[in-house]
Amino acid sequence: KSLHPSHIDRGQACMDKAPIAGNLSDPRAVIQTSFVPVVLVLCTPAAEKLCQTACNNTRFIDVLRSVLYQSPARRASVRLGEGTHEISDLKVRFMDITQLERPVDDAAALGNKVDESLPGDTFADIKIRTKADVPLFQRAYKDSTPWFDRYKVEFIRGVGSSEHEYFSHPVAVVIAAAADEANHIASLVKLYDPARPPVIFQEGRGDVTAPKLYALLQEGDVVPPAVEKKLVEMKNTFGNTSCTVVKLGDQKIDDRADGPKTVPRFVTDLVYRSVIPYVEKSISDLNEFVSASKKGSLQKMRNFFRLGAGGSGKTKEEEAPGNYIYGGSSVETATRRLADLLFMIQDYEAALANYRACAKDFNNEKTWHYFAGTQEMIGLCLFLLGRDVENFLDVANSTYQKSGRDRFAMRSTFFYGDILKLRGNFKTASDVYSRAAERDTDPFCSAILQEQAAFCYLFMSPPMFRKFSFRLIMAGLRFADINKRKHALRCYMWAYSVYEGKSWAAVDDHLHLSLVRHSYSLSRMNDALHYIQKLLAKNIQSFQKQNSIVREFLYICKAAGAVGGEAFPPIPIPVINNNAVRVYLNDYTPQGSDIIWNEMEDAFRLEDAVHNKGPARQGFDLWKAKEDTQLKTKISVVEEVIYVEVEIKNPLSVPLQFTHMHLTATLEPPTTPAAAPSSPTPFSPPPAHDPASSSPADPSSPAPVHSPRHDQCDWPASSEVSMAHAEPQATEGETAAVVQALLDELVARRGVQGFRVFPVDVLLGPQEVKRLRLALQPLKEGVLTIQGIAMCMCGSVWGRREFTLKQRRLNKTPQQRQTPTYEPNLTLTIKIAPPMPRLEVAFQDMPRYIYNGEVRRAGLTLHNCSTKTGLRNVRVRLSHSTFVTIGEDEKGSSHDAPLTSSGTSSMSSSSSGASSSLIPAIPVNVSVGPNETLTIPLWVIGGAVGSFTFCFLFYYESELPNREVRYRLTRCQAEVKVLPSIRVSAFTQQSATDLHAYVLGLDVENKDPNMAFGVKQVSCVSTVWRIDPLCQMQQGGLTVAGKQSFNSFFRISRAPTTEDSGASTTDTTKKAVSRHVGNKVHTDVLLDTAKQGVDSAEHPQLTFLRKEHALQRRIQAQQAHAHAHPHKDDRTTRPGAPPQDHTSAEMDDHINKLDLIVFWEGSKQLGGPPTIFGQHNVPLVSFMPMHNKDPLLASPWGTMPRGNHLLAGRMRNDLVPVPLRFDIDSPAQVAHRFQSGSICVVPIKLHVANCSSYTSLTFDFTTLMPHELADPEHGRAMYAWAGTSAYLDISLAPQAQTSLDLSVCFFQPGVFNLNRFKFTVRAPDQPNQDVFSPFQHLISVEDGEVRE
Repeated sequence: KSLHPSHIDRGQACMDKAPIAGNLSDPRAVIQTSFVPVVLVLCTPAAEKLCQTACNNTRFIDVLRSVLYQSPARRASVRLGEGTHEISDLKVRFMDITQLERPVDDAAALGNKVDESLPGDTFADIKIRTKADVPLFQRAYKDSTPWFDRYKVEFIRGVGSSEHEYFSHPVAVVIAAAADEANHIASLVKLYDPARPPVIFQEGRGDVTAPKLYALLQEGDVVPPAVEKKLVEMKNTFGNTSCTVVKLGDQKIDDRADGPKTVPRFVTDLVYRSVIPYVEKSISDLNEFVSASKKGSLQKMRNFFRLGAGGSGKTKEEEAPGNYIYGGSSVETATRRLADLLFMIQDYEAALANYRACAKDFNNEKTWHYFAGTQEMIGLCLFLLGRDVENFLDVANSTYQKSGRDRFAMRSTFFYGDILKLRGNFKTASDVYSRAAERDTDPFCSAILQEQAAFCYLFMSPPMFRKFSFRLIMAGLRFADINKRKHALRCYMWAYSVYEGKSWAAVDDHLHLSLVRHSYSLSRMNDALHYIQKLLAKNIQSFQKQNSIVREFLYICKAAGAVGGEAFPPIPIPVINNNAVRVYLNDYTPQGSDIIWNEMEDAFRLEDAVHNKGPARQGFDLWKAKEDTQLKTKISVVEEVIYVEVEIKNPLSVPLQFTHMHLTATLEPPTTPAAAPSSPTPFSPPPAHDPASSSPADPSSPAPVHSPRHDQCDWPASSEVSMAHAEPQATEGETAAVVQALLDELVARRGVQGFRVFPVDVLLGPQEVKRLRLALQPLKEGVLTIQGIAMCMCGSVWGRREFTLKQRRLNKTPQQRQTPTYEPNLTLTIKIAPPMPRLEVAFQDMPRYIYNGEVRRAGLTLHNCSTKTGLRNVRVRLSHSTFVTIGEDEKGSSHDAPLTSSGTSSMSSSSSGASSSLIPAIPVNVSVGPNETLTIPLWVIGGAVGSFTFCFLFYYESELPNREVRYRLTRCQAEVKVLPSIRVSAFTQQSATDLHAYVLGLDVENKDPNMAFGVKQVSCVSTVWRIDPLCQMQQGGLTVAGKQSFNSFFRISRAPTTEDSGASTTDTTKKAVSRHVGNKVHTDVLLDTAKQGVDSAEHPQLTFLRKEHALQRRIQAQQAHAHAHPHKDDRTTRPGAPPQDHTSAEMDDHINKLDLIVFWEGSKQLGGPPTIFGQHNVPLVSFMPMHNKDPLLASPWGTMPRGNHLLAGRMRNDLVPVPLRFDIDSPAQVAHRFQSGSICVVPIKLHVANCSSYTSLTFDFTTLMPHELADPEHGRAMYAWAGTSAYLDISLAPQAQTSLDLSVCFFQPGVFNLNRFKFTVRAPDQPNQDVFSPFQHLISVEDGEVRE
């Protein structure tokens, strides 16, 4: 075949990368192509130059190799004794003299040769984590380590010659000279002089009788006459059959690129006319010699005496260095050479018999490397014959090592490992490779052996992943030591797929750091960034190591940006606490209870729905804390700042500075039916500072929430702090220019930005955690999605961190339960509505400390931040409405409104007055124009002792219609601490002197030891009652010092009725003023005669009383409701809804209740000037008897109207209260002369009254006999009733009274209790009830005359 230059290139590449034909991973092909006859090629320099010129810079030996391996298979027969042996395809190895004289390449050269033959990308894309990944890996990478097979073949080919084997001994010699050489005969003789052959022949590593072929190289197809003449001279000198002309050059034959026909013919003639006949003759001669030697007497004597080899009689130790142990004429040498020749012509049975024959002799004579060689070849013959190799190769390996032949030991390791893998014995193969890799060998060889051991562990059943990854890491270390980074990176990546996520600190650090450095060295910037981010995320290294890692990270990031990375690549630090991410819109205040805010917002929503008689309108429900918050899109307004609170942490032990930290987001324009949605606006980098822009940090801007102080940190001035940065930070002007350039580039590339961000600079110390509040201002309508934060790290690298919020898993359908499905978390998704006014509220003179009951005047400032539209319909809800009242009068015409009606925000059942948001909100009745500010009065009272957060929720609407938002809410809150002052309690009892009067007692106790309090006035608010003092008033009032208390008593009586609602009745002696205000009677009792009284019917005194009254009313109603429905599930009613029960209205509307207001002043010292003023409210004081056994009936007499079946169904006879009062009119002292023998008869009057204002009653009066209901301690009574002893069927209308005449008889002097009688009361629709006198009425009877 002809040889085309391009074909020669491919042949040379083939020899460099795959010099042996066939599958390199198949041990049979490797063995059959490695142990072949060797042909020595000798060329003159002129011949080499001519060949390179004619054959595209290819050597002559490479031309021969290429032609040989491209030639088709050809069968040949070899005559062996009386029979023949067929050879299917005999190949030879062309070698030059340098390869035979110095056969072993140095380690670096062989490694580089293999490394250059690798494909471009050898990195695994399949991760190996579980057993199921192994088959996928095997299918994807059928030849996972082609470099190992390449190295193995090159190593076996270059193992060199040795005295114990004959595979490297040339069986033919090709001697070539150029046709244009002047003295070509001399050149050929110089290459090979039969009288003085090359060194290898002189040392016995070649047969000088081997055939020689002389070639004259000629370029072109035409042979000039001069060349013909030179050929004749060669034939005359070297023989007619040994000389030829080989034509080199380009020629087209049958449209194929081929060389001149003389080259393939020359190779074919060489193999089949020279090599095979020589091998055939050598085998025949050796067979005769071995057979003759074994039959001779000399051999028998040697076997008997076991003398040294070759008959010299010397032992191995006595042989001179460099000499062979066995002589060339020994039978052992001949047997071994015969076996090698038989092996090369593929007669493995005959070769095996000869190897076994000489192995016994080598073992007996302890020539270990000879013995190891025969053991190796026995194993290979058994393998090629399809038999069990047993442990021959293992013995060969260990014996080679014992004799110091490490390269041959490595060759046997390659063969043994391949055979074990082929037969599936990966466990033994891994041990073979591991032992070989741990010996002191070539680092590249050790690395690939470690890698092979790793894959053996992987392909076991079951796979051993830990040993697999461990061996890969060892291989990676060896590859890294010899600067084979591509191999090292591959090993580390495969090992990392196993160790990833195992939380092994030391392994993770080593893997990540190695992957980072190797990826960067191979210009794999994305991989380098990925792994160094994971390395920083572990953050468990020492301070020095972390500092070095950060520097590498900054350097790699800058390099990645220089080659074209994204503007804000993800970086691993700082760490964001996603659970602490909060979105603050408008006037949000983070303190306080979310439950209270939610209740008030729900109340506004329900109120709006009722007011508009339809579904609730869309409003700013911005701060809901319910479960569906993640699914609800929040709403903000164009040009209003949105705040995101973020908690960041520096996980490292080195301080880090982040400049221009800002929010990143996307803004999608609003979708309309006429227009399709456009691409979202990208997140924007931090803009350059614009002094004219409205920034939250601007003092003139009325931003409600400011960034924390720690957001504005600078680098420390001390040089002792080690900072992680790649280069000095740029100046402020340079940084602003760079940032603005980056902004302009993004805007030009991705569209007009729709929002403005406000960057901050943050310095994070080692392990420091900071909570930041970052701002973003939308400039257009749309849907804003906040993605994370972007920043410049250490003044050199831009990066971003994204928020990853928790999502709720759906579990409603079977498909969702089988396949994890999560709801979208819309916490960071905000709908941007058109412009709308925004109300800002601030306090004026709001006290931080206040005494219990103290009244202070403050103010509320309402400011409309909008410059375009006004706001209207302002309403407010309060969390502690009993503590606060807004405006001059919350009710407008409050004097005409009943006390029980509620114009205030509602309370909960607690005494502190926390709102349940059930009552309509307080209308502020103001409208605020654009950029207008109003101030309204605010009154504060210390309703209870403790610390309180007053929450104000303002509702308002825009004066202009808004298609997206109907109303808005604004929060405002204040912290107030209430200190103890005085405690006021009231108690009542019946009057012993008047059927229609009662006694009221006030108990006042000073709880503050450092303050003196004086009660200046007591006011009463009731329907028909008034109070009068029972003690003499004095100047200064009633003063109580610290830790002291006093009691004061008042008489409760009916106020005179008048047609004039404004008329007053004044008791000038007792300083009590009563007047009718609306349907109420206000009585003011001035206890301090030196001062002017307080009008209890004015604001805010009456307003605070109404609030307390409403609170106590709901508390009692809830208690009655809970007792009436003890087993009712509270969840069936709306949370906080007031109980609907008849008793609550009846108790509230009853006339026999009154409200008290105690006005007081306080001073720092007793008798000093007053410094504070306050009032204590005591609402719903019941001054008629209350039933104390059944809470349902715990109401004053006469509050049960007819037809009340709810109460009638629960009444018991022993618990029915009766509206009956009675009084005995008799002398307190009586004198009678009992010595006269007469009894003492005393007439008395019994006054009976019906206290009910609604119910008439009928009763029977009966006196008791002396023996009835006798006292067990004193026996029977010592008096008796005389005259009329019973009155029957006496009827009393409501509020009516009657008198009964009675007489009592005394039989001896003494003090007697006139209470021995009973009433049997019969009320409509009620059972009869016996009422006995619960009071004592004493009368003293003396013996003798009455003293004056």
